[in-house]
Amino acid sequence: MQIINEEITLQFTQLNLGDITQLIPIEHGISQQCFYVQIQNKLTLNFHNYVVKVYQHCKDITSLREYKAYCAFNNTWPNSAKLIAYTDNLLVLEKINGDTLTDYRLKGAPLNDLLTLSVNAMFDLHQLPKPDFNFCLPVSFEKVFEGLFTSFEAQHNNAQRLSHQVYLPHPILARSKQNIQILIEQINTLNKNNDLVICHGDLNFGNMITDQLALIHDTELLVDNILCKIIDFESLCLMPPEYDIAMALAINELPESLIAQMCSLYQFKRNSTGSHCSQVIKHCVLNETLIGYYYQLALYINGMWYLQQNIEQDKLNQLDKNNNIDLACRQFKLLADKYLVNNITH
Repeated sequence: MQIINEEITLQFTQLNLGDITQLIPIEHGISQQCFYVQIQNKLTLNFHNYVVKVYQHCKDITSLREYKAYCAFNNTWPNSAKLIAYTDNLLVLEKINGDTLTDYRLKGAPLNDLLTLSVNAMFDLHQLPKPDFNFCLPVSFEKVFEGLFTSFEAQHNNAQRLSHQVYLPHPILARSKQNIQILIEQINTLNKNNDLVICHGDLNFGNMITDQLALIHDTELLVDNILCKIIDFESLCLMPPEYDIAMALAINELPESLIAQMCSLYQFKRNSTGSHCSQVIKHCVLNETLIGYYYQLALYINGMWYLQQNIEQDKLNQLDKNNNIDLACRQFKLLADKYLVNNITH
């Protein structure tokens, strides 16, 4: 951590943004290390607050999807943090004043209000013109799972790591591969004629921030006129709307039973938008069965990804490893509940 702090300080000096007066690690989020940074302008002596995202192993940040996303948003969309500056492995972003939906969830805000704000933010993202995001591609589930399974299978061949890492036994890996292949085939069958939109791909409550102080009155979140800004675009992709809905439910550890509610909120937002809808969204009819298949794949992806971090990141402390295991188990628990219901039903 000390090395990262020194590197950020050095790079800020090169950017001429000012002198760092505060550098505070952001604890939530485990994909890239992020910091809250306060700087003081040398000329005006004014203070400014930013968020810094560090890509430790990156040599050219302009090649990354997230950098390209923020550049596109800077020009076309006000509902995300602004990109202020960058270096080869560091993004300096606007710090949005407001609380995340995770904060409101912890304060006891009604789930329906959180879902409404999430769907509204998601819908606005789906409206964006695809030509502005020609760097976005559809998710190749085959490639995603090839990378995940390769990590777990390599771990089996490393006896030294088996003594201190959580791993998936071969029978579970084999059964998971079978289930995943069936899900991919079912999705491809239903998804032949679906139009694609710009999807976030990781719309957890922590990635949505209110741009104003939203009040909670008697535990009720006042959603009228509240705009959520979206951050963290590492998973931005070109997919059907159903994919974003499914991933949002899975990553927020919400049950499949909420699919119908999410669809109703999405359709309500579309109807209230009226003539301002894009042509793709205007004619979109959400397929709840397709969302269900995507939901199961999302649980596999998320659960395996959390465990993969423990395999590939040797410098994680035990607390972070335990947290990854806990997060993975919660994804797999939702998946197990799904298969348990299916077995009882059939």
